[in-house]
Amino acid sequence: MTEEPTALSDPQAYLSLLKFNRRLGRCPRTGLPVSYADIGDPSGVPLLWLLPSGCSRWFAAPQDPLCKHYGIRLIAIDRPGVGATPNVPLEDRIATSCNMTVSVLEHLGIKPNHILATSAGIYYALHLLVNHHETFFSQTSPPPYLYLISPWSPLLPQGHPDYYPSLFTWIPDTLISTQHLTLPHLASVAKSATNVWALGTKALASSLQLAKSLLPADPQIHVNPQGVPVPEVSAVDDEPERQTGFWGKCPCCIGCLTTDYFQEENMGGVGQEHLICLNRGSMDTGPEWLEGSISALSGLLASSHTSPLSCEIWWGWQDGMVPRKGQIWFNKVISAHPDYIKVKIRDVPDGDHTDLLGRYDGIHEVYYKIQKRGRRQDIRQEDTQAGS
Repeated sequence: MTEEPTALSDPQAYLSLLKFNRRLGRCPRTGLPVSYADIGDPSGVPLLWLLPSGCSRWFAAPQDPLCKHYGIRLIAIDRPGVGATPNVPLEDRIATSCNMTVSVLEHLGIKPNHILATSAGIYYALHLLVNHHETFFSQTSPPPYLYLISPWSPLLPQGHPDYYPSLFTWIPDTLISTQHLTLPHLASVAKSATNVWALGTKALASSLQLAKSLLPADPQIHVNPQGVPVPEVSAVDDEPERQTGFWGKCPCCIGCLTTDYFQEENMGGVGQEHLICLNRGSMDTGPEWLEGSISALSGLLASSHTSPLSCEIWWGWQDGMVPRKGQIWFNKVISAHPDYIKVKIRDVPDGDHTDLLGRYDGIHEVYYKIQKRGRRQDIRQEDTQAGS
């Protein structure tokens, strides 16, 4: 029996494995295909990861060995306009993506007891819990654990008592919405990967910080070539288990490859993500949306007569995307309904917006808690007694 390739033995073959390149051929709710990754331990505790604004399953790829170690089955779904998931109008984006998410979970036969949301993933986490609550909790089924790592906090308007200035207000909508076209060109003329970030492109979105975090610590120039071979996402789930094609020798590290694959497959939906974060769409996605969503979720939990939702948040105090004042405001909003949403906050003074996804006092703590809690809903009572 041929041994499965690993990130070290053959990075390109490893990323060509079907687990990174799954596709639901037709979402029954939207009629559209949906690409996703189903990685980690196949028999592990299911975890739904609602991705940051890069919204590509490739951002989840480096978590595969870590999830195996902790016994976690990680599901990461491409949002519209990324991977093999087609783009949709901006005003339909959140609802359509959440419909796709529910369909993928049903297709896999998973009702997750754990949800992780990072950065812009907070929009999708709250929409799912409010508008698809029957998938996640009921009177006889307690709500899932919700883990937030560096969640996006909507910018507050001037005159708001908690207002703080932001660099994002000066970026024009046209640059944000077309960044899938402009950013590769910026990268191609940069002297090094480090210079790309120093020139200010990281101010465009949290997903770009995450892309940088996937690169080597001392990166050399790495320009994404046009036509880089990308793993196929044509293997529909009702086809036999198989691997996708291989493309010869590859000198790049996993970080370079996943960044290339992300850019080459399709990243047209990323601009929409950032328009949502900056509340520049036709529907409100600003501070009132967050307050209203938290209030609606609290009301649903109350009317369901179920257990409170446990929400744990990790913040890095060096976060350049959501500064400390934004974090404090977010904490205040999500903690406003203590009878129904139990909030615990973990502050990491030297952490930033993305590095918590690779740190012990970040993603490792999340995985450890999931490993400890497992699938059993009644572990909630044990957690309360132990004060965890």
